[in-house]
Amino acid sequence: MTAQDFDVLPSAYNAFEEAFKQGIKVAIVHLNNQDWNWSHRDRGILVSKSLDHRARNEAVAHCIAHFDLSSSRKGQEALKWVGWRGRLEMDIHSMVAGRMISLPALSDAISLSEDFVDVAACLGVSEFLLSWRLQYLTDDEIGELPVHALNRLQWGPSHDTVVPTGCGWPPPGTGDMYLQIAKHQL
Repeated sequence: MTAQDFDVLPSAYNAFEEAFKQGIKVAIVHLNNQDWNWSHRDRGILVSKSLDHRARNEAVAHCIAHFDLSSSRKGQEALKWVGWRGRLEMDIHSMVAGRMISLPALSDAISLSEDFVDVAACLGVSEFLLSWRLQYLTDDEIGELPVHALNRLQWGPSHDTVVPTGCGWPPPGTGDMYLQIAKHQL
């Protein structure tokens, strides 16, 4: 069975809708150097037109997690270049994976296929995000999943996946993000 043999399970997390609810402006634009950029001061997100819908949803979800953590001590330190940004990115990947891959959806997807690529396609997420979610499942979360399906899934902690997109950290807030969004409204 391949991903084409069944429908994509609906994602419980629509990042565009969540951004709207939080008053975050999102624009799909041509970006040269990265796949997305965000500014906590401008409350704006720019996402590259070159990304497909799934990747755009993940990009916006990733930026929302940045907004969620930007007021934390770790987020403030990362923004000021006194904290390791890589550590914050790891926290963000965990938040996004948890938001976009619910346990019920993961349970359904791994019950449908043992192929890792098909499961990611079924969930409508990147292989990277699925791999991250699986790698950081808690013991309690594992207890809620069909263990036989986890065991037959063709994945392990050393499963190599590529981070699918590049995150652009914001320059000092100048209001420039709003100007770019105003020029490139959806």
